[in-house]
Amino acid sequence: MTFSGLDENGNTNSTVEIYTVGSGWSPTYGSPFTPPLYPRMHLISNGKVFYSGSTTSSRYFDPVAHTWSAVVANTNYNGTRTYGTSVLLPLTPANNYKPVVMIMGGGNPSTSTTELIDLSAVTPKWVFGPSMSQPRIEMNATILPNGKVLAVGGSLNDEDTSTAS
Repeated sequence: MTFSGLDENGNTNSTVEIYTVGSGWSPTYGSPFTPPLYPRMHLISNGKVFYSGSTTSSRYFDPVAHTWSAVVANTNYNGTRTYGTSVLLPLTPANNYKPVVMIMGGGNPSTSTTELIDLSAVTPKWVFGPSMSQPRIEMNATILPNGKVLAVGGSLNDEDTSTAS
């Protein structure tokens, strides 16, 4: 599945395309919003794709019906998390494969805040998680073998080495 990017005229592409081996690319499926250039998307266990930002509104894309949901939840941090990141936390038997997404950082100047959403809840909502050790933009987040999330790199201000993390 592809979503966003720039088209041949330099405009933000707001359609989804799905690639199938042996058939190629699907027709385009429109979205009810213009996405950021680097949307955070996670395939979750119910087969839907969860859009977690960088905007404040979150939605699902259903790759079978080719439709977008209404807004599922809005973040508590009221700024956009431009150049932040998100991870789908590990789905394990110990947590009954509960889909939880964590977003972190982003903005300019950046934020140290994180938020989590439990997508198995009847009414999912974003809740603040632990703050990072410092604000970060253009950072990386990696899930370690023990299930913890390691946030590294980035800076307080975009492309400002004097504020590097």
